[in-house]
Amino acid sequence: MMNPRMDHEFLSALANSTNGKFFYAPDYDEFINILKILTKKSPTEKIKTSEISLWSNEWLMVLVIFLLGIEWFLRKRAGML
Repeated sequence: MMNPRMDHEFLSALANSTNGKFFYAPDYDEFINILKILTKKSPTEKIKTSEISLWSNEWLMVLVIFLLGIEWFLRKRAGML
């Protein structure tokens, strides 16, 4: 943080070496236009989510409680609790 100013030369060299573009603040119109073009070209993704209610199945709930009870009993008997 010795020199907090923006290094224009470094940023433009970095943009050139990575096939990017460097814009100055007054050129924000060109920057916005390029962003619009890039967002039109970018593929859209659809995310499909589904919820599974774990406790809607009574037998599954009974099985989980039963298995946890057995584990608790075995640990208690082995002196692990």
